[in-house]
Amino acid sequence: MGEITPLPGYGHETDALIVQALGSFAEQLESGIPYLQAALNTHASAPMTGSGLICAVETWEEGLETAFHAPVPSSLPLAAFCPGNTPEEIAASATDLVGQGYKDLKLKVGRMDAAKEAELVQAACAALPPEGSVRIDANQRSSFDHALALCSLLEGYPVAHFEQPFGPHDWEDHSKLAERSTLPILLDESIENLSDIKRAANSGISAVKLKLCKHPGMNATEAMISLTRECDLGVIFGNGVQSALGNHLEARIANACALNTGIESNGFAKMAHSPMEHRLRIAQGRLVDNGLTSPSLDKGEPTLEYTFPIELLSTKRNA
Repeated sequence: MGEITPLPGYGHETDALIVQALGSFAEQLESGIPYLQAALNTHASAPMTGSGLICAVETWEEGLETAFHAPVPSSLPLAAFCPGNTPEEIAASATDLVGQGYKDLKLKVGRMDAAKEAELVQAACAALPPEGSVRIDANQRSSFDHALALCSLLEGYPVAHFEQPFGPHDWEDHSKLAERSTLPILLDESIENLSDIKRAANSGISAVKLKLCKHPGMNATEAMISLTRECDLGVIFGNGVQSALGNHLEARIANACALNTGIESNGFAKMAHSPMEHRLRIAQGRLVDNGLTSPSLDKGEPTLEYTFPIELLSTKRNA
């Protein structure tokens, strides 16, 4: 099993395009192309769809107990979104979240005047514990002048990252901002593959954000984390809009890679109804993952007529 996460506005895939990509994937299988190769082919044009398909074969190879039922050995620090439209609202939210044990808070920016947004971020910073920090995320909505002004107003504050101020292909503006600002610049939508990580390292970027939902499976995501570290870049990891299935697989990766910065794998906690039973919970600002349980997973192992060519993956899982 794997989770496919359409994020209109983040990527180009919609429900309809995912269905179309799955149809093309099925046609590849019917033509005799091995499963994993067909999934990698799909990922090239539909990364969210390809990620789910590749996670499905990886978890099938592991078996139910290892892939889904076994708990993640260690709890993991989480980052929390800090809502509010005024300094007073932000301060109240930040105080509440810090009281719940969170140390990494996240605010959205790029929606209003830089001076007003700086006041919101400063209000959150005032509520942090000594070891706490704030992330600000523009979701590609900043102009260069807005981003530069915001960076200037926030110098000296515990802002750990300024995430994706510009569009995914605006490498020159991101590099210019990194040169002129003391705030660490974090790229998310710009990072799709290993080459993008290397480009970020050569552009003055401080960190990259990786999400299982857009990368070709767990093995490849771990390889990307490894390369990020080799490039001396920081790693922010996790998806706040996936269900327990995707968040569980992300928790396994975060644990295997010993990520100690607050991950964002908390989408499961935002859903009114989970698509599957699970034993994930949040305690003192940390993700506690005791595995998944689902009737659909307890009806026996899948029956397949051929062996998947797992050797096509360049990096094997080490945990």
